[in-house]
Amino acid sequence: MNSRFLFLLVILVTSILVFTWGTTNYLRCYTDTPSDNYHELCPTNIDAYAMPAFMVTFVMIGIVPILT
Repeated sequence: MNSRFLFLLVILVTSILVFTWGTTNYLRCYTDTPSDNYHELCPTNIDAYAMPAFMVTFVMIGIVPILT
């Protein structure tokens, strides 16, 4: 395999993992019925999870056409 292809594939897989982590944490902390320890589990700035997922989306948009 081409080393460029492997490098882009590793970046894509890492980006997908960061996207999944960010969106699941954002959705978990953005529920209508927070638990008793809500402030311990979730940061006061909920965008701490949303922004990495948002930025990684653009990385995935750029890498997928290159790989295909």
